[in-house]
Amino acid sequence: MWTAPPPRRQRRRTPAETPAGVVLADLRQSRADREAAELRSYQHSLAWAALHEVDDVDRACVFDDSPIPVAGEGAPLIGEEAVSEYAAALGVATDTGKRMLGQVVEIGHRLPKLHARVTAGKVLVWQARRIAEHTIALNPDAASWVDTQVAGFANKIRLSQLDRTITAAIDRFMPAEAEAEAMRQVDTRKVVIRHQQVSAWGMSDFHGTLDLADALDLDAALTARANELKALGSTDTRDVRRSLALGELARRQLALGFHTEADAESKTVTPPVRGVDLSVHISELALAGCTCGAAALARTEHGSPLVTTRQVQNWCAQPGTLVRVRPVIDLDQHASGTRYETPALLREHLALRDDGCVFPWCTRKASVCDCDHITPHDADGPTCDCNLALLCRTHHRLKTHTRWRYDHHGHGVHVWRSPHGLLYRRDPSGTQAINPNPAARPPTTQDTS
Repeated sequence: MWTAPPPRRQRRRTPAETPAGVVLADLRQSRADREAAELRSYQHSLAWAALHEVDDVDRACVFDDSPIPVAGEGAPLIGEEAVSEYAAALGVATDTGKRMLGQVVEIGHRLPKLHARVTAGKVLVWQARRIAEHTIALNPDAASWVDTQVAGFANKIRLSQLDRTITAAIDRFMPAEAEAEAMRQVDTRKVVIRHQQVSAWGMSDFHGTLDLADALDLDAALTARANELKALGSTDTRDVRRSLALGELARRQLALGFHTEADAESKTVTPPVRGVDLSVHISELALAGCTCGAAALARTEHGSPLVTTRQVQNWCAQPGTLVRVRPVIDLDQHASGTRYETPALLREHLALRDDGCVFPWCTRKASVCDCDHITPHDADGPTCDCNLALLCRTHHRLKTHTRWRYDHHGHGVHVWRSPHGLLYRRDPSGTQAINPNPAARPPTTQDTS
């Protein structure tokens, strides 16, 4: 009589074969791939720097490729044009690209022990970059000493320990700089108010460094006024009441005021007028009183994110606020001048259209930019919005003296061409690389000329 065989026992999966184990394995592989890609990027960056080292400074200046230092003393100079193209290829601002390339050059030329451990895969690139950022300001002897001290455990050094090592190197090999730094640290007081980064609800951050006595006095004054506000019935939190107290302190600060004898006798002082400059774009619905949708939004003149019209109303309703109404420039209307100099109204037109430098990934604001004639004025280029764009001084010089070129395609759209043929589109929304792989593009007449 035939009997069925007993069922085969299924093999039990190991933890690594479970869905969760597979995910973890993929995560580890992704990290390894990322670290390998960073090492390749480091090696390519070194090769790019080696291809554009400037040995003959006089000859480089004749051909308008100004050599600039990107790393510490003793490291090779790199052509400015090469630095800007390197940054654009990575999709970062020129200053950021210069700092990134400088870190690579610093490691490769001034920190040989660290460089050897990076290429051997024993130190990650980001860890070496962190050390190089601190050694760039050191002289060769100090940098070499730091290299010897930290290369062996650069993969696990803490920032606090690195700072102590850098300080020790400065004290040991750079006594004059150490003394000067000590003098500079005596007065590092500052207060930074980030009024250009306003939240949608009208909030701004600020931070500062004060003398200890001043800091204690300010803390005590804010706490005292916060307690008074609570006693008067405020239900806000302590932090909110302290922030309100700081605003009151700013509006009641009279130490620098100039008062008449009559003011002194009456002991009454007029509080300072509060001015808030706003450039508010509103729709016809907002004019009709609608506060829904886009009609409820406004934008401040400082280029902040959108804020609510309710917050604008709150600002303007504060006692002592001076409200000025100015007409808005129509960006669709053609604006021009008759001379080389850019008229003030045309410059404001450009500032509203471009917001800042139009070079790929540059973040410089309009207030520090030049008005550049895309087609030079002496080559019959008109002074008008279709032939003008805002460039910071660095990129204005690059466009004038190197092979970077760009065209305006209307509505704030600019297309840039790098010296090696990479194309970038810069518009009000940001920068986009048009041809990341120029080798796949058929050569043009300009490429072969």
